[in-house]
Amino acid sequence: MSTDNFEVLEKQLAADALEKALKELHQEINGEIENNKKAFATEISKTLTSFKQNLEQKVAEEIDQKIASLFTKHFSDTSLEVKSSFEQMFDPVLKQTENDMKQLKTQGDNTLRAWESMMNQYTGFWTKPFFLMLLVSILTGMFISLTFSYYLSRESMRSKQLCESNLQWFAQRYSDLKNAQDKKVSIENQSKKKKK
Repeated sequence: MSTDNFEVLEKQLAADALEKALKELHQEINGEIENNKKAFATEISKTLTSFKQNLEQKVAEEIDQKIASLFTKHFSDTSLEVKSSFEQMFDPVLKQTENDMKQLKTQGDNTLRAWESMMNQYTGFWTKPFFLMLLVSILTGMFISLTFSYYLSRESMRSKQLCESNLQWFAQRYSDLKNAQDKKVSIENQSKKKKK
């Protein structure tokens, strides 16, 4: 009875440990998803800012190069007007790029949320396969152990019976030989007495 209680306690402890480990794994995955969302948003913002700054710098450099040739021809007053016209020309492109980057960020966030919701749907199923596998492993081990014990005890009984029958045969054989020897000695003794 105490062995059954110990096995039940051992199974319960194994199941509790497995359930705790799975909960910790689930929390860790959720934490990773949150970290990835934040990192993805930060990276998109940095990329957008960097792209805007690079574009503005390239436009300014291009304007400065073109205007430098105009300065030599007495068009220094038009530098600001040309810069503003370039800004007006590239403003729709910048806005479109910014919108595209925001859309990309939104799609990334949606993907991460979809992944998180998909993972949450299956959290209830995580413990079942492992518990079933543990139970199947325990039952398989018990079955193999009992099968081997049965065959070993059966073979042990056969070996014991074989040894006993061999010992009986040798004892009988020894007894027959001893009796034959005793008869032979007794016959020889009688024949010696007759000769005397």
